[in-house]
Amino acid sequence: MIADSIISLVMIMIITVLFYGPWQVLCAGIARQLIFERRNLIFNFARRGDLDFNSKEYRDIRNSLNLMIRFAHQATLPRLLFISLCLYKKPVNETSQLQAAASRVTNPKMQIELHRIINEVETIMMFAAMCRSIYFWVCLPLSVMPAIIVWCLRASLERTNVKKIIVWLIRNFGERVQIEAECAECAE
Repeated sequence: MIADSIISLVMIMIITVLFYGPWQVLCAGIARQLIFERRNLIFNFARRGDLDFNSKEYRDIRNSLNLMIRFAHQATLPRLLFISLCLYKKPVNETSQLQAAASRVTNPKMQIELHRIINEVETIMMFAAMCRSIYFWVCLPLSVMPAIIVWCLRASLERTNVKKIIVWLIRNFGERVQIEAECAECAE
C-alpha cells in the first residue's frame, strides 16, 4: 500500500517534470520552426518580386512574424483565455500590425496568400498554446467523444455555422496572440 503510494507520487513527479520541462520546450520549438517556415515563404515572395523588400508592408509582416516567433515560448492557453476574458466586452477593432500590413498589400492574389499564411500562423500559435497547457490535456478525454460526434456529423454541420464559429475562434485568438506579442515587445 505504501509502496504503491510512493510509486504513484514518483510517477506524478516524473510526468510533471517532463511536462513542464522538455515538453514545453518541444512545443514552443515546433511552433517557432513552423512560423520560421511561413516567414521564409514571405521572403520568397519578395525574392520573386511579388513583394518589395523595401516596402513598409514587407518589413511590418516580417517584424510581426519575428514577434510571434519570440512570443511562442510565452503563449499558453490560460494566458490567452485570460486575455480574451479581459477583452471579452471589447471587440477586436484594433488589428495587429500583421493583419494591417497584409491588408495594405495592393496585389489581390498576394493579399489572399498573405492572409492564408497569417491564418496558418495563428492556428499554429493556438495549437501550441493548447498543447503546452495542462488544462488541455486534462480536458482532452472529455472532448474526444464530442469531437467524434462532430466528425461523424460533419456533412450536416457544413450547412450550419459551426465551421464559421471555429474559424472565428481561431481568428479571434490569433489576433489576440499577435496583439499580446506586440504589447510584450513594447513593454521590454
